[in-house]
Amino acid sequence: MTPDDRENLIHRHLDGIATAAEIETLSHLLETDEAARVRYLELSRLAAALRCDLRLRAAPLVVTVVPMPAPPRVAPRPAPGWLAAAAALLVCAAGIWWSLRQPHLSGPVIAEVTAVHDARLAGVGPAPVVGERLAMQELRLERGEITLRLDSGVRLEFLGPVAAEFEHAMRLRLDRGRLNADVGDRGKGFTVVTPSGNVIDLGTRFAVDASGPERAGVVVFSGQVQVQPLSRQGQPGTKIGLSEGEAVQLVRGASPERWQSVPLRASPAEALAAGGRDDVSPLAVHDNLADAEQRRFYGVVRGGMVPGARAFTGVEAPAWQAVPGLSFPEELVGADVVRTFLTDKRRVDFTLTLALDGPGYVYVLHDIRRPPPAWLAHDFTDTGARVECGPWDPQVNIVASDAPPRGDRVFLACSVWRRVVPQAGIVTLGPPRDPGVPGRNMMYGVAVRRVP
Repeated sequence: MTPDDRENLIHRHLDGIATAAEIETLSHLLETDEAARVRYLELSRLAAALRCDLRLRAAPLVVTVVPMPAPPRVAPRPAPGWLAAAAALLVCAAGIWWSLRQPHLSGPVIAEVTAVHDARLAGVGPAPVVGERLAMQELRLERGEITLRLDSGVRLEFLGPVAAEFEHAMRLRLDRGRLNADVGDRGKGFTVVTPSGNVIDLGTRFAVDASGPERAGVVVFSGQVQVQPLSRQGQPGTKIGLSEGEAVQLVRGASPERWQSVPLRASPAEALAAGGRDDVSPLAVHDNLADAEQRRFYGVVRGGMVPGARAFTGVEAPAWQAVPGLSFPEELVGADVVRTFLTDKRRVDFTLTLALDGPGYVYVLHDIRRPPPAWLAHDFTDTGARVECGPWDPQVNIVASDAPPRGDRVFLACSVWRRVVPQAGIVTLGPPRDPGVPGRNMMYGVAVRRVP
């Protein structure tokens, strides 16, 4: 290891952004390299001096001091100078080695406020403002939303009410509340600890919902995470990998459960919705897929059906658009959107169940290149309205010669089918195509407009 590499490694640890692998490397280095131990001590003292000089506004910080009994006085025996120096160095090295292995590091975490909406922090006077830098340990968000960017580049959006604590810059304990996280490359290894299990990031965008008792939902928008459920006694279990488009519920003392119906915000970037009645659709969505390894989710966006609304979970580009020369269907605007899965386009045994909490209208947006399946023609009415879904790359397998490109992209026309639901209940949708129908097709879209 070069001196520059050693310097960078020490700085990353002192800044609280070192990964587990880097901490292990530094620990070995300090055990075997006296020059590294000396340099670590120098930089530690410098970092401590700088922290003392910070003039930052701190969020509520709880410090508990436990008095220790005074040791009995023993007359010291003189020791040779070289022996005292060696003993001091050994104690110092042992202390460094011990501190590197502790899951909880002391001291507040420095964070910059990048967004605030109606936020009220317990124990804090005026609400924080964008651009303000805070020294934070405990975070008690009574209401509203606040987004923080750590020095590691990790971006955390808290959706109140939230009770959380930074154990150090790479580890957050979320006791209650919702969180959207964008970790980035520098923050790989960032961990969110909940009462039901842990979420270890592998460089991604994900969200955690710990608002319910003894369970926490985890959803991955891009990249990968590892989830680690906890036993009833709090012992960590086997880690499970989650990828983009997958979600689970961590239940303390049980195996993770698939989280099928995930409430999302009506925004271009995928993000968990806040928990208010005006934020989360009461619509619940479930399919009939029984594969134990199946963990994909359906994004449900309250009021999200507008031109440009994203159509599918796990596929970013295709969106619902107006047909050129026509207006976007008025009756669809403001409906709740269900982002289905494109990979279900060829399943002939597929069913999707919608649980409505009251009367409303269910819409199915069907690829007009293929005849409507029997269940759709029987249970729904073609409104005559049309929308488009796109853009698609002409090379994707659902696009064939019967979908001519517009420039270098393809847009697929869809018919809009409607079913009236007079009261709360269950509506079951069938497969996107009947058995034996030839040709390529797109998976249908779903929207629900509730009647006040």
